[in-house]
Amino acid sequence: MSKRILIVDDDQELTMLFRLILRRLDVELEIVTSGERALQSIRERRPLLVLLDLMLPNMDGAEVCRRLRAEPDTKDLPVIIVSARLDAPSVAQAVGATDCLRKPFSAPALVQCVQAALRDAQARKLDTLTVPATAPWGQDTCPCPPLRGGGPLGVMGVGLSS
Repeated sequence: MSKRILIVDDDQELTMLFRLILRRLDVELEIVTSGERALQSIRERRPLLVLLDLMLPNMDGAEVCRRLRAEPDTKDLPVIIVSARLDAPSVAQAVGATDCLRKPFSAPALVQCVQAALRDAQARKLDTLTVPATAPWGQDTCPCPPLRGGGPLGVMGVGLSS
C-alpha cells in the first residue's frame, strides 16, 4: 500500500513548501485546492492522512472535516488541521480533527506530525489509519499541540523567496 497524503490548501507557495519538506519521506503526495476536490479525492482514492487548511474557497476546512466525520467510511480518517487562524486548535477539536498544526510551522514540526501519524498507521497494520472518535488532545504525540491555557505556541516561520 502506498502511503498517500492528501494536502488541501489553496496557497500555491505553501503547497510547494509541503512538497519540499515532505519529499524525503517515503510518501506519495496529492495536492488539491478546495474542499470539494478534497472530498472527491478522498472518495476516489482514500489517503492515509489528510493535511487540511481551514481557510479554503467555497467550502472551508472545518466543513470538510465535519463531512468526513459524518460518513462511516471516513469517520476515522486522520485529519491534521494546518491553519494560521488563531482559533485553529479549538476549531480542530470541535470538528473532530486528529491534530492541529499552526502556521507558520517549522519543517521539523511538520515532519514529526506526519511521521507520528504514519507510524500509528503502520503499528495498527491497517490499510488506513484508524484513530479514536475523540482526538487525543491531552497527548503530546506531535510537537505542536493545540494551545493550552491561552499561551503562545512556539513555531518558526518558513518562507520562500522569489
